Amino acid sequence: MFRIIIVEDEPPIIRSIKEKIARTDPDFKVVGEYHNGEAALLELDIIKPHVLITDLRMPIMDGPALLEKVREKYPDMVCIILSGYQNFEYARMAIRKGITDYLLKPPTEQSIAELLTSVKIKLMQNQSLIESEIIQQLIFPKQQGYENEAKTEILAREYFYHSGYVLLYAWIPPELQRDLSGQPLLSASSVWLKEGERQYPISSLANECIVLLGLHELLDMRYRELENIWMRLSGIDSVTFVLAPIDGWITKVPGLLLKARKAASFNNYAHQPSFVLLNPNDTVHEPRKIELPANSLNHLLSFLRKQKKTEFMKQLESFLAASGVEALPRITGIRTLQHILQTLEASLVPPIRSTTARSMEEEIEQAVWGAANADELPEHAKRIFGYLFHENEQSEETDWLTDLEAYLKKNFVSPLSLTDLSEKFKLNPSYLSYVFKSKKNKSPSDYLIELRVEEAKRLIREHPRLLFKDIAEQVGYPDPYYFSKLFKQWTGSTPTEYKRSQMAP
Repeated sequence: MFRIIIVEDEPPIIRSIKEKIARTDPDFKVVGEYHNGEAALLELDIIKPHVLITDLRMPIMDGPALLEKVREKYPDMVCIILSGYQNFEYARMAIRKGITDYLLKPPTEQSIAELLTSVKIKLMQNQSLIESEIIQQLIFPKQQGYENEAKTEILAREYFYHSGYVLLYAWIPPELQRDLSGQPLLSASSVWLKEGERQYPISSLANECIVLLGLHELLDMRYRELENIWMRLSGIDSVTFVLAPIDGWITKVPGLLLKARKAASFNNYAHQPSFVLLNPNDTVHEPRKIELPANSLNHLLSFLRKQKKTEFMKQLESFLAASGVEALPRITGIRTLQHILQTLEASLVPPIRSTTARSMEEEIEQAVWGAANADELPEHAKRIFGYLFHENEQSEETDWLTDLEAYLKKNFVSPLSLTDLSEKFKLNPSYLSYVFKSKKNKSPSDYLIELRVEEAKRLIREHPRLLFKDIAEQVGYPDPYYFSKLFKQWTGSTPTEYKRSQMAP
């Protein structure tokens, strides 16, 4: 239930403390071991420990320096100093910084037990921490160490007391490759809340923001107030906001979140932000595609059979303009274009090659979700349907793909974005991304990350004394904290865990 990290430059001490904690109280688990403060600090955001046990005298970053950083960034974390009798004055200095718990070396089983009892009382009194853990467990039950759902619900009923709860959800398409910062949304909703009402941020993916609100009253008028606040606040055209009142207890949050995610994708626009009020009994329906009129279909088929590309594109563009598809949800544009392709495929003799049609359907989806604005949609449509007139057009991709791959390998430590690459190779960003992914089974950004992570792994293996912050800089990440999160996400291990695995006999 409670996560502990140990920062100590003597491995036998770490091993002794870890074994005693495991034997003493199953509610505590050691999830990180570090030999200096800097290594621990890099991974705190990833491991999210409740308790820090740290030695005072260590290389690179000592205990007091680590404690000062932790106190600034993680004020709720319980910090415990590990000290020998000879360092009592040093320990007293740390205590003056607000550290009230300590262990004397070498720690005994009894001292560990007494410490854990005291720490557990403090943690259980930290309401924000417990509430956060309960919500995370409700939504991601496999991530934490709660024994079962019944225990979670008992705790939830003890800590969550508001008369009503509302789920706030914000989302942008991941294909846009932009992070959605939740802080402006949290600040805006905190002003909207009345005295005694609460908001609980929930960890989520980079392209979404999830917040649970505990309210005294649930009124449509208040929802509209929040809609106005969010819509004025948004600086991203493609964001979708979903507000979903919870019918009953907060244990319904996971199911409601699934509906909110679906509603967000079905109501996402390329030209403006959108707001969805999702009532408990609402069914989320996918928007309907726009049917292609018979005369338009006949014209398209005729032009396609005669390979009159210019006339075909004018007819397609005319249909898209008349249907107003650019102003409709992205999913409508995707389904409409795919429907046109499927209709043409079914009517042509000889038919479109099935592999070509399926590839085009996938590219339509990728291109529309990745469109930075609505004006790009007709251009994407004309480009993709152009494959029907130039069977060998995609064979030209080999040259620029090879050049792009070589460019990434040579310049992966430089700050490169999809926009940078598209400008250099004079290609549409969505087109470049789709073709690269179809050929390499990964996006250009993922390929770039892979190159950087592999180089980081090599540096860790071959230069074990190199600091992680220096490794981060050498592979193109000036922010070592971001590098550490990315390394964990990509490899499944923190940099420290990977280094330890490479040093094992």
